[in-house]
Amino acid sequence: MPLQPADTEYAGHLFRSRLEARWAVLFDTLGVDWEYEPQSFELTPLPEAIADREPEVQHRKPQSTDADHLGTHLPDFWLPAQDAWFEVRSTEPTEEDWSRLHRFAELTDRRTFVAVGRLPNPETFEGHGHPQGQGFEIYTYGDLHYAWTQCRWCDFYDLTFDARSARTRCGCHKARYPGFDAPCCNGDKCYRGDVPEILAAYSAARAARFENDPQ
Repeated sequence: MPLQPADTEYAGHLFRSRLEARWAVLFDTLGVDWEYEPQSFELTPLPEAIADREPEVQHRKPQSTDADHLGTHLPDFWLPAQDAWFEVRSTEPTEEDWSRLHRFAELTDRRTFVAVGRLPNPETFEGHGHPQGQGFEIYTYGDLHYAWTQCRWCDFYDLTFDARSARTRCGCHKARYPGFDAPCCNGDKCYRGDVPEILAAYSAARAARFENDPQ
């Protein structure tokens, strides 16, 4: 019988897995506000207006399940400052799981990120802030290779493609260089996924001990 995730207490919450609790430690270390399982959602059939819009926005093809009710979904974390949902999975979601996660993202019309795998060792991060060869990935709707990054100007933390801090929601970089002529990063890049604060947060989350850990 496969091992089941262990309920883990942290910060006044009972998490469904130790991995979720470790992500909460990472958020706290960075000073990122979070809410754990704040509400559940009905995964109703995809409205026609959204189905018509998605191919243009996400290059999405119609799915056989678009007219189906896919049950309910209780997302793991809400990150208010990032205006994003953050899901945690220890293993790659199944095709059915992806259908539900994509439906959730479509209906809520909010950024939704899915972190798959154990928290990576920051010593293996690439120069711009990606872990290498550890079975870890952060996905968003229809895309992957997302990572935590830090704004060069106001220190705001966000999730962006390839850890490009020029794309953070605070908009500092775009305000300074609206024409993508930034001398520091070749336009819209500014890789900052390996700043000391982010590396330290991963280390703290990996090293965290909880009440129900084996002695």
